[in-house]
This record gives sequence, structure tokens and C-alpha cells, in this order.
Amino acid sequence: MTFSEKFNEYIELIGCSAKELSDASLISPAVISRYRNGERIPKYPSEQFNALVAGIYILSKDKNIDLKQDVIKEDLLGALGVSDIDFETFRENFNVLISTLNINVAELARYIGYDSSYLSKIRSGSRKPQNIGDFISAICKYVSINYSDSTNMQKISYMIDENSSTLNNDELINSLSHWLSKVDAIEYSSPTESFLSKLDEFDLNEYIKAIHFDTLKVPTIPVFLPKSKSYFGLNGFKDSQIDTIKAIALSKSHNDLYFYSNMSMVEASKDMDFTKKFMFGLAACMKKGIHINIIHDLDRPFKELMLGLEGWLPLYMTGLITPHYLKNNANDLFSHLTCTNGNVSLNGYYATGNINNAVFYMTNKKEEISNYVENTKTVWKKSMPLMDIYNAERKADFAKLFEKYKEIKEDRLNIFATLPFYTMSEKLLDKILSRNNIDEIDKNMISSHLKEEKERIISLLKDCSFNDEITIASKNEFEKAPVSLSLSYMFYDKKIQYSYEEYLEHIEDIKRFAKENANYTFKESNRSPFKNINLSIINGKCVIISKENAPSIHFVIYHPKLVDAIEKFEIPLKD
Repeated sequence: MTFSEKFNEYIELIGCSAKELSDASLISPAVISRYRNGERIPKYPSEQFNALVAGIYILSKDKNIDLKQDVIKEDLLGALGVSDIDFETFRENFNVLISTLNINVAELARYIGYDSSYLSKIRSGSRKPQNIGDFISAICKYVSINYSDSTNMQKISYMIDENSSTLNNDELINSLSHWLSKVDAIEYSSPTESFLSKLDEFDLNEYIKAIHFDTLKVPTIPVFLPKSKSYFGLNGFKDSQIDTIKAIALSKSHNDLYFYSNMSMVEASKDMDFTKKFMFGLAACMKKGIHINIIHDLDRPFKELMLGLEGWLPLYMTGLITPHYLKNNANDLFSHLTCTNGNVSLNGYYATGNINNAVFYMTNKKEEISNYVENTKTVWKKSMPLMDIYNAERKADFAKLFEKYKEIKEDRLNIFATLPFYTMSEKLLDKILSRNNIDEIDKNMISSHLKEEKERIISLLKDCSFNDEITIASKNEFEKAPVSLSLSYMFYDKKIQYSYEEYLEHIEDIKRFAKENANYTFKESNRSPFKNINLSIINGKCVIISKENAPSIHFVIYHPKLVDAIEKFEIPLKD
């Protein structure tokens, strides 16, 4: 599309005359006429171009037409063959759009007149569209035609952080265009950073005290329930779950609890009383020793997905939850919920987007429950691990994991809150342990752990590379926040702190380790790492998030979307 065609499109959209635009932009009517008939085009960058954009925007506001100034600018720039859209930001947002709406790329390519292989290259960043403004417009028109049902409009609302259900077709196209092209349209790292920060700061002991989990007593008197009960609508959604979790917590059974829901939690989460009761009920089940097997629905906008996982963090820390997900969850017609432990079962559904017509049925009839349990277990077998969680009780399983990972010949990137333990000399370790008055039993145990770690890493370095990223603290920074030995792999929860001289000596050990091992490199970073977690990324396979203490625990994440988000995550720069 030429500049004059795009310019005339805006004039027709807002229904203004050349005189009105001249008054609004302070550009003469004669020049505007030349822009319209293609005799002249504005230069960019120039005051005249900016004035033209501002004039169109001012008139659109006067005429109550919802246009965004930066979208007008990008459209006109695109028509000039110029763009100040950040391509990498657009590419990331474009991929999020395709993933969130589950867009068929081949069909999109046919609609916008591109070869599907070329579209894949744009998604990967190896190619750029010739006119990014027109490319974005075509995508948005395709979405408005094919993904404007209530379910997808809800997904779009979360994605662009705007209530798209109130937008007409043109407004939806404009808002989506604005989101795709705006540099700060999606803060890719923000949900990831929030998740990791909560994990970094979380103290299980403080949480246990805060919710009185340590003194929580689960009554032994069974709760009275009718043999079956039906619930309806949004209130039924909340009441049925509270009643079911309560019944499971108070029943005599210690069977595992299975839980799956792809129902939206947006409306229910606004009710803090429901949220507290639900989480407290789950805590009561775990206090009783019931293991919870949950299948998370990850077919959600990335921001909502990470916030949901963040809410489950405290319960993950107990080690009494096994989280899974369904790889292909393509049923958009109905939303379902199921919760059972073999004594009580809750099942519900509604046509997606219409929770007010939801139906839920809770039962403790044995002849009905057996069918629900078998169906739930069948779904569980089809699900995949979202993450494995290793606490001190699973120390032996964690050791087996590293035996398994020896077979993965992929490069590793490690981002440390402290210093890599396996690079330390035995002499320095002995000095630190002695100064900290560590008893002989622990001393021998930690020394053995160092030898095992060294052997493991040196063995891996024969087939793959290790790149360790560390932030070296100044003396002033060290005194404000002393650094401790990294002992989470042996689930040693006590802090053993360096002196600053020992800290510097370990840095020298790291340099020696790099010289002695060809596939090992380290990088001094000006990025400020977290205080209590280390990240180990096995290229494209998984991410291990290791929390040093409070408690020592490891999250091994497999889900491709989460692995990709953490791999791309940029830790904030130091102030």
C-alpha cells in the first residue's frame, strides 16, 4: 500500500476534510492535497511527519474514534517503507499470539499471502517482512475474522491486558496492532521474574507459621455429607470445591487426591475468602498426609500461567504435590473440573465462556466413584510431568537424576547466586569449614560431596560445555549481604558463610578450574542474581531451579513453554 492510499484510508475513517486536518496539524491544505494524490510524501524523521500523525490523532479523538497515536505512526511509516517497530519485540509477541490462540500457521500464511515456510522464518527471526506495518495489519484482520468467539476473545483480553469483549471489529484490530507493535506490549521477563523472585524470597518456615500449619489439627470426626449434591453457576463453582476438599480432609481415607481443571479462575480469584478457604483445605489435606496429583491447564496466556504457578508455590515447597500437564488440550467447547480421592468425587462442566450455566456434581456413592476414579487415572496417565520437585526426603531420587543426566550431551548454562561449589579446592573448603566450627561428621560429609561433585562435572565436561555466570561482589556489597557455600545439591540447609578473603580465594579457584578443563568457561556478569536460587539450564531440555535454603529444594522443569521462558529470561541489571 502506498503512502497516499494509507493516508486517504485514515482521512476516510475519521471523516475529515483537508481543511480540518490542516487546522489540526498546522500543515497547509495544499501540502495535504499533494499527500493525498501521491504527488508528495513526507520525510521521516521530520516535524512535518510528526505533525501529520498528531493531527490525525487529535481529529480521531474529537470524533470519538478509538485510534492510538503510535499505531497511526507505524501505519504511515509502513506505507513509507520505514518502521521503528522493534522487530525482536514484534517477533516474540507474534509467537505468543500464535501459541495463545493455537493459530494454524499454514492457514494464516494462505490468508496473508505468504509462504508458510517464510512465515516460520519470520517467527524464528531469520527473516523479516518487507513491510512490517502491512504484515501486522493482515495478521490482525485474520484474527478478527477467525478468532472472535467468546473463548478466544477472553484469551486476547488477558494477552493484551484490555477487555476485548467490549471492542468492535475495527477496535479489536487497532488494539491488537498496537499490542503487536508496541515495544512494551509484553514484558516477557516480568511474569518469569515474578515467579523466580517469589521462589527466591519464599521461606517455608515463615509460611508454615503464618498459616498456622505447624499447629493445624485436622478433626477426626467425619464430615456429614449427603450421598450426592448438585451445584450451579459461579457460586456453585466455588462452593462445590470447598465442600469437596473439606470432605476429603475430614474423611478417614489417606488416598491420593487427583485434581484437574481447565476452568477459568479469573472470577473466582477475585473472591479472597474462596481462595483462602480453598488453599487452607488443600493444606489440611497435606497435613493429613494426602498426596496431591494435579494436572495444570497451561493453555492460558503466559502471564496468567505464571501467576497461577506462583500461587501454588507454597504448596509445591511441601513436596506433597506432583504437578502434571496435558500436552494436547484442544477442546475449546467445554471447560471441565474433576477432583477425587476415591471416597469423594466432584465433577463439573460448562460451555466455555459461560460459567454462570456451570453444573457440578459431588458424590460419595461407591458405585459412581469407581468410574470417576478410573477416568481420572486414565487422564493422569496421558498427562506429562510439568516439573519434578525434590526435597530432602527425595535426596536419593535426586542423585539418580544426575546419573540419568550424564547421558544428555547438551551444553549447560548455570547462573549462580553464590559461587559454583565444584570449582573449589579441598584446601579452601577445609579452611572455611574449620573457621565456621563445623563438626567432624558434617565436615566429612561436605568434603565427600565436593569430591563427588568434581568427579561428576569433570566427567560431563568430556562431552559437553559448562558456562557458569557469576556476579562478583565488591567488599561493600559482600559486607551488606554475606555469601554462603552452595550446598543445596546435598540438601544441607544450614548457611556456611565465606569471609571476604575466602570468597576472593574461591574466585581464583574458579579461574584455575577453567584453565584445567577445556570445556569449562565462566563469565563475570553485571547482572544481579537472586540471593537464594541458582539456575541450571540444559540446552532446550530442562531447567533446574535450585533453592539453597528455607528449604533446600529443586524444581526440574520440563514444559517447553516454561523452559523457553527461563532460557530467554534476562536477569535485571544492577542498579
